[in-house]
Amino acid sequence: MPTTFSVCTGGSCSGNGASLAIRDIEELCQGHANVEMSGCLGHCGKGPNCNVVGGSQGRSIVVKGLKKMSKIEALIMDHIEGFEQNAVQKKVAKLKYTARR
Repeated sequence: MPTTFSVCTGGSCSGNGASLAIRDIEELCQGHANVEMSGCLGHCGKGPNCNVVGGSQGRSIVVKGLKKMSKIEALIMDHIEGFEQNAVQKKVAKLKYTARR
């Protein structure tokens, strides 16, 4: 079952950069997972939040506070089995993350 990342785009999460987090996750995943918008996940004020379904954990889990690149990278590494990035990919991702903010 492929991993699906459903990022909350409710009011609080949107204000905390949900659309930027979606773009970062899409680019880092490189097509190895589905990334979509979702409604409120019930953790307002702690976002952007993401519901993760499938993947290496095999169950649904909500990950809160995707405000830092390190948290977004950890999200992907923890939930896409066998996913790896080389040094160049990491550097490009970090540059894009910084430029968007």
